[in-house]
Amino acid sequence: MMYKKAFEEQLQMLKGEKKIDFKRAVFITENVYHKNTLNYQVFKETITEIGIQLKGVIRKKGLMKYNTILTIR
Repeated sequence: MMYKKAFEEQLQMLKGEKKIDFKRAVFITENVYHKNTLNYQVFKETITEIGIQLKGVIRKKGLMKYNTILTIR
């Protein structure tokens, strides 16, 4: 049942019935793998924190000059 529910939510995103949300789609997949034990709010906060840390490393190493880095927000 968990797999079907996850699939249906992702399918709704692909059909335009729900807003496409990459972070949510990854969470849905991971949560099924972890037998529905993950917390979406904690997941989002963790992703945000990792993003902040990565941006700090990019600035510290002077990597902002590379075009691929510019796409990171």
